[in-house]
Amino acid sequence: MTDTKSPLRVINGVAYVFDNRKASIIENEAVSEDNAEETAEEVLCALEQHKHIYWVVSRKPDEEEKVIMQPSLDNVRQVFLIGEEDKELEEWLDNFGVTHQRIQKMEAAVLEAHAIAQDERGEPGGAGTVMLTSTNEERIERYKKLVQELPDDVETD
Repeated sequence: MTDTKSPLRVINGVAYVFDNRKASIIENEAVSEDNAEETAEEVLCALEQHKHIYWVVSRKPDEEEKVIMQPSLDNVRQVFLIGEEDKELEEWLDNFGVTHQRIQKMEAAVLEAHAIAQDERGEPGGAGTVMLTSTNEERIERYKKLVQELPDDVETD
């Protein structure tokens, strides 16, 4: 199981992490109603571990996850939705005042999250965290590679 407490990298105080706990659960056992709540609790744990989250989302949370994650949305500064338009998810984020934008490619979403997180790192509450949530192993590997390739020096406004 992934430990999002251990960042892939830290740049100027901003941590870069990923959460694929649901992927681990799906790979290791059939998802049933019994473990669906456990899955949502794992997603919640990832959101609670960090403050000022710049969240790159490549999979839509199910309804139970939404209910369980709701109290931790205050930790999310901005969501970067990858892929196709999803009005229902966007309305859910709007209902809780979570800033979001749709970006078609993960690479562009990570670069945008990186730029904003670096620009806002002096905000009260400490440096932020860029986090990917995905069940796609290929996407997770691309994210890890992108994070390693991010520059150490960041120009901010």
